[in-house]
Amino acid sequence: MASIAKYGMDLDETSIDACREAWAKKRDADAAYCVARYESGSSQVAFYGADAKSLPMLREAAKLGHPIAQNNLAMELEHSTPLGNPVEISKLIRASANSGIPNAQVTVGWWHMTGEHGFKVDHAEAMKWNLKAYKQGHSEGANNIGELYEKGLGVPKDMEQAKSWYKKASVLGNAEATGRLEKLTR
Repeated sequence: MASIAKYGMDLDETSIDACREAWAKKRDADAAYCVARYESGSSQVAFYGADAKSLPMLREAAKLGHPIAQNNLAMELEHSTPLGNPVEISKLIRASANSGIPNAQVTVGWWHMTGEHGFKVDHAEAMKWNLKAYKQGHSEGANNIGELYEKGLGVPKDMEQAKSWYKKASVLGNAEATGRLEKLTR
C-alpha cells in the first residue's frame, strides 16, 4: 500500500480522467478514492459532505482498505441523519486509526474518552491514541491529552501537565487549547 504521504501528494496532481481510467483498469483503493474525491467536488484529501454521487465510490475505497476513505466514510456515517450503523462506524474508524491516519487516531482517542459509538471508556486507550495523533502533528491529540490531565482522567490531575499539553496544541494552531490555556493561566 502507498505511504500516507502519497495520498496527499499524488491525488492533488491527478486529473479526474486519470482517476477514472485507473479505476476502470485496476479497481484499486487509490483509484476509487481519487474518483470519490473528485465526485464530491472537493480538492481536499480529507473531505466531508459526500453526496449521492460520491458516496458509492467512497464506500468502495473504504471497502478496498483505503485508510483515509475509511476515516471519511466513518465521519460521513457519524454525521448522517439518521445516524449510520455504529458497528460499521467503529470498524471503519479503527481500521483507519490502525493504518496511521491521525484524524482517525484522535477520533478513537476521543471516543475512548467519552464512550461514544459503543467505545468503552478507557482513559489509557484514549491517551495512547491521542499521543499517536499528536506525534504526527495533530493538535487535537495534544488538546485531548491536556484535558485528560486537567480532569485527572486515567492520570493524576496535574494542571502543569495540562497547561504543557494545551500549549503544545496551541502552538499547532488549536484555538480550543489556546482558550483553555488562557483560562488555566489566569
